[in-house]
Amino acid sequence: MAKWIKNNSGSNSTYAIGQVIADTAYFEIPTLDEFLWANDSTLLSDIGSGAAIVAKDDSGNTDIADVNEAINYLKGNQPIKIDPTTSVNSYAFADKKTHEGKKLYGRTHGKSFTLSSGANTIDFDIPYAACKITGMEVVGSEIGDTLDFFILDDDSGTYSTVPNYVLNQFGFDVAVSKDFYKRESPYDADLYYDMCISIAYYSTSAKTIYVNYVLHEVKD
Repeated sequence: MAKWIKNNSGSNSTYAIGQVIADTAYFEIPTLDEFLWANDSTLLSDIGSGAAIVAKDDSGNTDIADVNEAINYLKGNQPIKIDPTTSVNSYAFADKKTHEGKKLYGRTHGKSFTLSSGANTIDFDIPYAACKITGMEVVGSEIGDTLDFFILDDDSGTYSTVPNYVLNQFGFDVAVSKDFYKRESPYDADLYYDMCISIAYYSTSAKTIYVNYVLHEVKD
């Protein structure tokens, strides 16, 4: 399923690992890089504003105007055709699947981190071959604490060829609430084995915090 991005911003735009797209030009996303583009926060924002357009080819006839449909197409979240004669009630509530038919299993992980006053880096490596993340919780935070939220390549550069390369950033100087902070996203992000969820956490004091990572393992 080919996925194209059209630059509709009025100037050059840069996405994923430094790919520049000239104004009004189309770019076909390489299959191996689809997860990088589907989770590029700048691209998702530009799609929402109309500065970028998702298309099925570069003919100009397959541009996807609806933002929700465009993002679903980019992420591969296409509707599944269901036989109308089949009762929905025949499916177990917990039997969640991707559009490819792979099963999803909730796998929330909790970790504690001892922080010093000031800047800290706290990392969590993905333990599954493939999973999705939809949210995160921080317990024990204080007013004045802030964080940046990154996804890094593994130590070998398996996914980008560059060890520990910043594949994406989802949080920018986020001000967390006192005692408990929760963030859920309407868009899931795809993660793969040994990718690192790295949080640059600025703490107003020395303390211990607890982080819950809301993951969904993808299995055949």
